[in-house]
Amino acid sequence: MKNYPILELKNTSSIEEFISFWSKQYHFTNMDFYTQNINKDQFTADDILELYTWKNGMRLSTQKVNSIQEKVIPKLDIINKLKQDSTPNLDFFLQEFKSLSFVWKIFLLHIISPETYPMYDQHIHRTFCFLHPDNPRILNAKQHELYFDYYLDFIKNEEIKDIREMDKAFFAFGQFINTKQYISLVK
Repeated sequence: MKNYPILELKNTSSIEEFISFWSKQYHFTNMDFYTQNINKDQFTADDILELYTWKNGMRLSTQKVNSIQEKVIPKLDIINKLKQDSTPNLDFFLQEFKSLSFVWKIFLLHIISPETYPMYDQHIHRTFCFLHPDNPRILNAKQHELYFDYYLDFIKNEEIKDIREMDKAFFAFGQFINTKQYISLVK
């Protein structure tokens, strides 16, 4: 007997079930590299550049490399000191790295404290807004406000324990809802 798969739309009220399902759909290149390097006690300039390359999903453009070399690498001592703090001083971090683009800044914050600060990008943004369609404050919030005032509160209020699994789930779902397949499934 043959098995013919059919995808079925199912909703859940459980964030744990959502994360469990969608994190399994996550596929990103070189996950071993991320896992081996994110929890280092001290970073080198190469570690930082390679983590940014991993996040970018491909070789960094010259402009991005220059930006990291000018705005991040000279502050490697600060990054490593913040990494040693159980709760890095957020105000200090934001002031030191104010010239970085928002997504790169949040990724650096994640590098420094991966258990506290999840990643943030277009896919995660799309997922978070999708999960809150009736909240105009979230839908209209600027990135900084959305991440620090709403997204982190959401994680705390939902008591999400595994930030990395949530990152994977939100990334995968955000990619999925941006496809034609999603649109055809929900019609």
